[in-house]
Amino acid sequence: MTKSHCYCNAAEVDHSNMLSCQRCNKYFHVGCLKRGKPSTLEGDVLFDFVCSGCSQDGFERCTRLKLQWTHVVMLSLYNLQLQGEDGKCGYFRWREHICNFIDKNWTAFFGFGRKKTNTWHGTVAGTLSAGCPRVFTSGVTELKEPGWWSLANSKPPTQRELLDHLAGVLSKSAHKSMRGSSRSSSIASDDRPEQFARKTEAPPAASTSSSRSSSFSFGSTNRSVLDNAMEDVFRQLTKTDFSDNDDDDLDINPGSISQIGRASCRERV
Repeated sequence: MTKSHCYCNAAEVDHSNMLSCQRCNKYFHVGCLKRGKPSTLEGDVLFDFVCSGCSQDGFERCTRLKLQWTHVVMLSLYNLQLQGEDGKCGYFRWREHICNFIDKNWTAFFGFGRKKTNTWHGTVAGTLSAGCPRVFTSGVTELKEPGWWSLANSKPPTQRELLDHLAGVLSKSAHKSMRGSSRSSSIASDDRPEQFARKTEAPPAASTSSSRSSSFSFGSTNRSVLDNAMEDVFRQLTKTDFSDNDDDDLDINPGSISQIGRASCRERV
């Protein structure tokens, strides 16, 4: 029997126009949501969503996921392609078109809590270079001119893609926090002076396979550390109140752009 989705009992799933409920895993058209469309942007389904049938109070819950810059640029290019007014053969200028679109729709992407930094234009340039050719396509070959970009597959980012990405970030951050906490506990319990303990500590290259395995063990202490770390990271992934000095893990210093994307796309943005 075919599984039905949405309040309208749709049989087909359109990932570019539907939100997945995180409880029942059914997909819902953004146009069918009882609370209205969550975004003014076309193809924007990057939300943590729970349908009215799964929520405890009977009301839908729709919370903006913490966007990475790759998804911001993808959504911008997708909307620019739908408008199709200022581009050239499906390509758009990175500063004149893409950055201008992000600037005009900043609140739709990030909410009211996040302020613009002086380096965000450089972050967009670095994101385009780093994502070429897997996500973004440079127009230098077709247009014979640098600075023009398009989406590699002309599709917006999906909710599942972002959730899978955030799950990977969650896992890496949780293990990193677990190792850091375990190391801090080990140093704190050492009766020797800190300087002496540092000198006598074995270098990482000399560690045995058994010692490496023990650092990732899931005993009662480390499991507790991991659980706490995962909770902290998950709160960070779904937060919407950004401070002035908030540095995303994909905020790129313009000075490092040449080190990020030149290997995959030999072009200046």
